[in-house]
Order: sequence, then structure tokens, then C-alpha cells
Amino acid sequence: MAHGRKSKLLQAEKILEKLKLIFIILIYFVYVFICVCITIFLGYIGCLILVISMKNYPFQTITFLILSLGAVVILWSLLFVKIKFFKKFLGFVLLLLIIKFLFILPAVNYAFEVDTCIDIGVCKEGIETKIDGQLIEINKENCLLHNKEWDDNINSCYVR
Repeated sequence: MAHGRKSKLLQAEKILEKLKLIFIILIYFVYVFICVCITIFLGYIGCLILVISMKNYPFQTITFLILSLGAVVILWSLLFVKIKFFKKFLGFVLLLLIIKFLFILPAVNYAFEVDTCIDIGVCKEGIETKIDGQLIEINKENCLLHNKEWDDNINSCYVR
């Protein structure tokens, strides 16, 4: 009888080891998916910022692009570096916070505002856009002059 219990325990241990292996593989797939999404997102934002600031590249734009590239390299290297999982997770969370703080730069915010204005028609104050075929700087007076809706809470004009 003892032999039967021992074999069941060995089978249970093997199943548990396989479940752990499956869980670790699943965690790696999720991590790689997140890395791919962040890489694509930062690439899109970088291209957007370059297109919007095409006239001249301010220092903030160059800083954002270099830091974004560094963040992507570090994110991908965390996958292959042999360190403890907790340290990898901590590095990943810190990089996500750094990426979030990158969007505080005024040039990056301006790029998002211009993109939002083009995409959905909510233009923040100070952006130049076409209203009724004329290139106009968005402010409350111009917005109301062209019979558009002005939102005082976010200082934006609904141009559509």
C-alpha cells in the first residue's frame, strides 16, 4: 500500500511541476505581448511627434525619442537577462512609470493635442486648425465666432 501512495505523490509532484512550467511560460508570453504593444505604441508616438514637430526638432522631442528607445531596449533586455523575477517585475514597473512621465513634456502633450484635434475634432486652446476652410488659432473668441461649441472646463473647441 505504501508503494501506491508514493507513486500517487510522485504523479502529483510531476503534475505540479508541469503546471508551474505552464504558468511560467504563460507569464513570459504575456510579458512579450506587453513588450510588443509598448514597442508599437512608443514607435507610433515617436513617429507622430516627429511628423508634428517637422519644422524643427526641439530638445524635448529628441529627449523623448532617445528615452523611448532606451525604454524599449531595457524592456526587451529584461526578458533575456538572468535576474530574479521580482527584480524583473520591479524594473518593468519602473519603466512603465518612466514612460508615463515622458508624456509630461510639453512637446509630447502638444503632439497628442494636435492628434486629438485631427482625429475627433476636440481642439485645445492655442492649436492652429482649419475651421470653415480658414486656418485659425483656437481660442474662445474664434470658436464662438465660427458658431462652434466651446468647453470652458478643458479650454477646447468642438470644431466638427
